Amino acid sequence: MVHLWSSCRSYFDDSILYIYDGGWCKLIFKRLLTIKNILKKYNPIIKLFLILCLGIVLLSLYYIINPTDGDFFPECPIHKFTGIYCPGCGSQRTLHFLLHFDLYNALKYNPLTVILSPFLMYISSVMIYNFIFNKQCRVKILYNNTFVIFFFSMILIYTILRNIPCKPFCYLAPSF
Repeated sequence: MVHLWSSCRSYFDDSILYIYDGGWCKLIFKRLLTIKNILKKYNPIIKLFLILCLGIVLLSLYYIINPTDGDFFPECPIHKFTGIYCPGCGSQRTLHFLLHFDLYNALKYNPLTVILSPFLMYISSVMIYNFIFNKQCRVKILYNNTFVIFFFSMILIYTILRNIPCKPFCYLAPSF
């Protein structure tokens, strides 16, 4: 038996395993379900299912658990080590309050995330579509140099303004 297996050559042919030895073929498995073959045949469906499951789990975690109450979600490392509010500080709490349709508290923690959330959702949906269906659709505005310079300069200005500790700018900092 060991000699038979050592002299046989095995190979995959459309997810069916054949053992070939000098002219005879024997069908070992009618269907060999491997992750590679599943992803090859049902690639878009499985990718969509996995992304939906991951999205539902993450959004339900942010809906159920308030990031201000517990230590379940990580702190911002930039604020933790430097004391400076980055442009994303407060965005986890903003997401929690947006999922609860509490716009006032969402704006208190990170107004930039609230303002950019429709744009970010559109970009994310295009990226997910490209990932699932192996397409190359682009958001054309992201390839415009003027827009990119404007966008990153606005984020830089927002970061500088939210770290100024005087009266009108302190409202941009997340209220802890």
